[in-house]
Amino acid sequence: MMRRPGAALRGSVSLLLILFALGLAACSTGRRLVSETAEVSQPAVIEVQTGAQATASDVLADVDVDAPAVTEPVFFRRGAYPANSLCGLPCEAGCATWNVGVVGGAGFYLGDEATERACCYTGADVGRTWPCCCFGASIFYRTFGGRFDRVVTAPGAPARTGADTGRFHTIGVKATYQRSINNSRWSWYVGAGPEFFWTHDYLANDDGIGGFGEAGVGYRLTRKLSIRGGLEVHALSTSAARLNAANDNSKRLLWVLAPVLQLQFSL
Repeated sequence: MMRRPGAALRGSVSLLLILFALGLAACSTGRRLVSETAEVSQPAVIEVQTGAQATASDVLADVDVDAPAVTEPVFFRRGAYPANSLCGLPCEAGCATWNVGVVGGAGFYLGDEATERACCYTGADVGRTWPCCCFGASIFYRTFGGRFDRVVTAPGAPARTGADTGRFHTIGVKATYQRSINNSRWSWYVGAGPEFFWTHDYLANDDGIGGFGEAGVGYRLTRKLSIRGGLEVHALSTSAARLNAANDNSKRLLWVLAPVLQLQFSL
């Protein structure tokens, strides 16, 4: 028995209406579930955030506001050096320092017409050391005397050997470099630079430009006080303290070698 077309059409429309109603119900249920999920999850997020904020507040309350970031150690900041550390140098820990030093020792002359007598050798330094590879720059002053032989002539008298006594003064600038030895209290240093010199009390005084160099080792007594021992060298082209008066205007190269001890204060 065959169905009528009208009955089939009504059946199809009814089926479509039922499916449409089911779709609406599913959509409504899905929206309600999403809304309920959001309402339930929102307080959880707020609670977690609140807990995080409370934790951060507690941490900040226990930490000094002036303290450095955890990822950056204190001793690597400029100007901050471990309070009780005597190992290594401040510049190796990222700290720049002012340095004031006093120098004492004995000077020895080498070169043409140099005296064999040692002399008193003193001086002072004022400089700055930077954390960039422990390079520095200093202004220095040195003074040292000398008693040289001098041929003395007088009319009607034979020539004789006398003495020409005076003093050298030098002032200059030097570049310096230093490093600790195995990160201990011991360190080594070098320095070099130009200098201006002048003399007084010699029979023929002189002034001019010379060269300066130094090298040695140091030991840290305290955080701000170090003792150093080394060798300082001056190269002077001078006409002072010549043996014969005929050479008073003729310059020669005179070397001054001075083993020294130095006390250095770091500020």
